[in-house]
Amino acid sequence: TSKDIVIDHPIPVADFSIDISNPEPNEIITFNNSSEFATSFSWDFGDGSTSSEKNPVHSFVKVGDYGVSLSVSGEGGTNTITKTISVSYRPPQANFSIDISEAKNGDTISFTNNSTGGDEYLWDFGDGSTSSDKNPTHIYNLAGTFTVKLVVNGLGGSDEATNTVKI
Repeated sequence: TSKDIVIDHPIPVADFSIDISNPEPNEIITFNNSSEFATSFSWDFGDGSTSSEKNPVHSFVKVGDYGVSLSVSGEGGTNTITKTISVSYRPPQANFSIDISEAKNGDTISFTNNSTGGDEYLWDFGDGSTSSDKNPTHIYNLAGTFTVKLVVNGLGGSDEATNTVKI
């Protein structure tokens, strides 16, 4: 006796993830292909760029939402998945340190800007003086406790941080 055996190949399942959850413009993203039963890959990044690599890298030039499609093929057919990748500037995170938190009149105090994502800085030293330097120094001529505020502006918005100095 004999029987005919039909071997069905599984239908490919397309899927992927990215290594950066909130990419910024021009940031290189690695696309991690987790498709099953696929032997060929066709990527459309939604910005006019394409790739046939299994795990391509790509960067988006402009802010926006991009429909990224991955079409996979295998012996069992084809399958496509589309995911939206949102590209935007991250908001800045203001942060700074002070080399001397308690000083005397006339002491030079250094402020170290530890902020991320900013390109403009505005310092208010709490005594009527300001600075737009990234890492300023300041001399207080009056006694008291002063609240120092740093406002950081960037393409993703603004943020501020405060700390105190006792003179």
